[in-house]
Amino acid sequence: MKKILLLIAAVIVLDFVLVIVVISLGWHPFLHACSVVEVRSGQRMVARRDYIGAVGRYDHALMLDPQNVDAYTARAYAWTYLGKYDAAITDGDQAIQIDSKNGAAYGARGWAKEWKGDEEGARADYDQAIELSPNVAAYYAHRGWIRGHQREWDGALKDLDQALELNPQLDSAYNDRAWVKFRKGDVAGALQDENSAIEFGPHHVAYYLARADLHLRMSDSDGALSDAKAALDIQPQSTVGLYWQAVAQRRLGDTKDSIESFNQLLQINPRFNGALFERGMSKYVDGDLAGAEADLKSARAGGVDRPFVELWLWIFACQEGGKADGDRVLSDYLTDARTVKDGTWPEKLGDLLLGRVTPDALASSLDLAQPKAVQEDQLCQLWFFAGKVALLNGDHATARADFQKSIDTGAADIIEGSEAKRELAKL
Repeated sequence: MKKILLLIAAVIVLDFVLVIVVISLGWHPFLHACSVVEVRSGQRMVARRDYIGAVGRYDHALMLDPQNVDAYTARAYAWTYLGKYDAAITDGDQAIQIDSKNGAAYGARGWAKEWKGDEEGARADYDQAIELSPNVAAYYAHRGWIRGHQREWDGALKDLDQALELNPQLDSAYNDRAWVKFRKGDVAGALQDENSAIEFGPHHVAYYLARADLHLRMSDSDGALSDAKAALDIQPQSTVGLYWQAVAQRRLGDTKDSIESFNQLLQINPRFNGALFERGMSKYVDGDLAGAEADLKSARAGGVDRPFVELWLWIFACQEGGKADGDRVLSDYLTDARTVKDGTWPEKLGDLLLGRVTPDALASSLDLAQPKAVQEDQLCQLWFFAGKVALLNGDHATARADFQKSIDTGAADIIEGSEAKRELAKL
């Protein structure tokens, strides 16, 4: 009997050992497979923009398999979509700790850093992601975007070209490359890329808005208006769409419609940057000088357009016979260190209006290290304001020549460019 009991005990022990061995060999793959299923479920939720639900799936995936790198990288992307950049970076760190040769982990962490504003950190992660996974278009595209913001135009183009070679339908890369080409002065090339961005991403409002700007640059107001309306069809409350619609309408001579579009914009966002200024300019073009002056004075509250508000108010004052008062107000504004810094472009234009510098001297002082598009805008503004000064002084011949120089810069999407054409037509 004792031998039988010993035999039974031995069988039980062997059975227990066998179970342990089976579990150790077979249970983890099963849990990992379940974890993979959860990750795929989370990715489907991301496709539906249910990022919170996706995070829940990734949490479950990591409960099943705490070593699942894909779950950490996927959750990092979801956290980034939710604006929780530190959580995303932490997940990226964890993924890299588990597998330091995983390019996707660096890519996910880089994307979180990019959105957080850490361009150098993001670029370093994209460098590593590209080294480990050289055939992923998105890594080149994101690094190209960063290099563009760091004004490495040629490097940015090289990265974006590579991204599009790997994925010719990557709409965001076309959009980013369009921006880089525009900054390099290649407006036609930028427009061609924006066309491709819209072809492969026809539901992205930002692409239509970017193309509207390019159409205005190329003096195609009809094209700009069409793009603004397309953006508004997708997103009817788009304030930027209303902005470009209003600007295009003014360029086409539809000043009443332009003012109404600006009215709609300001109802949605009364603090939209530049809207009061631009509505004032539409009123000015419409012949409502008092309404224009009221809008520009309301815009004095602040914003990056404040210096140009003062420049135009000087013009209004001179047209109404109040040059002495206009000179005093503009001079006070320019000498107040709290309002505009010495040596900045608006300050130089103010000196031009006040007769402190000649147009030729100002043109020769232009910063040639700036992007070509910026230089074109500045020359357009310079010669327009020079033409207005000449016109106010009764020198029509000089005014005509200066307005033509303003037009010849090709900077058609700023108010000074379109006004130079209008003034020249009146002369």
